[in-house]
Amino acid sequence: MDQTILRRAISDEPGRAGRIAAALLTPPRPLILAREGFNRIGYSGDYMSTYPSGGIGVTDAMIKNKTADLHAFVKGSVRGLQFARQNRAEAKKITADYLAIKDPALADQIFDLYLSRLPQNGSADEAWMKGAIEFTQKSLGDAAKDASISQVFDFSFVNKASRQG
Repeated sequence: MDQTILRRAISDEPGRAGRIAAALLTPPRPLILAREGFNRIGYSGDYMSTYPSGGIGVTDAMIKNKTADLHAFVKGSVRGLQFARQNRAEAKKITADYLAIKDPALADQIFDLYLSRLPQNGSADEAWMKGAIEFTQKSLGDAAKDASISQVFDFSFVNKASRQG
């Protein structure tokens, strides 16, 4: 998930204790706080431009035993992504309602950020996948030492769902 670091100078404003100098936040909070005078000092999207905002993780057993259920879920997810791209006004309203955002300009910002972070077809590019594996290897050490892209990522369900529309 995208993360933004925001900072605000210590202030005497009523209701503001001034105790937090910086925070690592996920959308939509950074957009809201920017309006309150916080300054962005870092954003994960500046360093990982292909970082997807989410994903579907399943076990090998689920792939083997519940293939139809998994395919239906992925197909619905891909259709939702396509809907959001093709029906901006309606998708923006759904997003704003879900997040209880009343300000239309803020709803636009959130929706634009959401769409900018989603891949066109629901998959991830090879550079991102390699980066995710390398990050995990650093975190887990030998437990993930020899993992290849094909062992970790399987976009066959996404590809099939995309072909079916």
